[in-house]
Parts: sequence; C-alpha cells; structure tokens
Amino acid sequence: MSSTPEIDLLIEQTRRTPFTDRIANAYIRDNRRIRFPKYDGTKDTRAYLKSFRLTITRAHLTDEEREAAHCRFFAENLTGSALEWFSSLEGNSIDSFEQLITAFLKQYSVFLETEASEADLWEITQTKGQSLRTYIEKFKAARAKIHVVNHKVAIKALEKGLWHRSMFYKELALNPPETLDDALHRASRFIALE
Repeated sequence: MSSTPEIDLLIEQTRRTPFTDRIANAYIRDNRRIRFPKYDGTKDTRAYLKSFRLTITRAHLTDEEREAAHCRFFAENLTGSALEWFSSLEGNSIDSFEQLITAFLKQYSVFLETEASEADLWEITQTKGQSLRTYIEKFKAARAKIHVVNHKVAIKALEKGLWHRSMFYKELALNPPETLDDALHRASRFIALE
C-alpha cells in the first residue's frame, strides 16, 4: 500500500480483469508477428469485427487456445474509449468470446453501419459527362455492402442507372447480360475505351 489513495486505486485497477481465470490464465503461443486491427470506439464495429476475424485466422490456434486467444487478442487491440469501456467491465464477468462480443456490440451498436439493400443500387445514377469508371466503381461499392443480391434485380438497377446515351447503355440494350458479373466484365471493356 502506498500513502496515496489514487495510486492504490490505480494499482488495483491494473490487476483487475473482466476475464475469468480460465480466459486470463490460458496458455497461448506467441503470435506477435500477426498485426491485429485496432479499435478506438469511434468507427464501424461491423467492419472492425470482420477485420479481426480475418486476422485471427492467421494465428492457427489450437482448440485449447481458441476461446482465450480470441478474447485476449480482441481486448489487447482496443484503444482509447474502447479500452476504457473494456477496463470498466465487471471483474471475472467474461468467460467466452461470445460474451465479450455481446457486451461489445451492446456498447458500440451505435457505430454499426446500416446494412445496404438492393434498393441502394437503384439510387446510383450516371450523370451526363460522368465517366463509366466512376459510375461502375460506385455501383460495385454499393453491391459489396449487400449480403445477398438478386442478380436480375442488380442488372436492372445497373441498366436503369446508366446515362441513356452512353455506349454501354446501348450495348446492354442490344445484348442483355446473363449475369451481373457478365455486365460488369463488359463494362470494363468500355471503361478501357474512355
């Protein structure tokens, strides 16, 4: 014990962990070579979780390491207000990655980017003078945010959004694409001619 209560409190806080002993004391092989994404509590949580899950697959964890490693690597890469939030969790309250993620999502759900839908594809339009490259990049970016796409609907949205006098618009009208990938592949040929 020190003579200053603030120091004693700080020492106690550094010893306390939200993890149970099973998680906190589990042996995990050295994985310092893997660079995990950081999360500071201000960005899209869905994107962070996807990035974390992709990164942790490179750790090649054993079954015995998996649960504890997911929890500890996740917590070790929190910064700023996210780290403060984690540190404020009740001691000995987290015994699984699912519990940690549930608490995390409850705290940071406000930062979840809204899911895109096929309706978003219908809002993308190519204006007169806008390059096909720019239009297709916007379309692809919107398409990438949609989990399940009806390709016939997406093709119709792509066609509807094209400037009506563009060469690519005429190409699709004369030779309708079978798939969205076919339409986008054909677009790349027209982009090369711009």
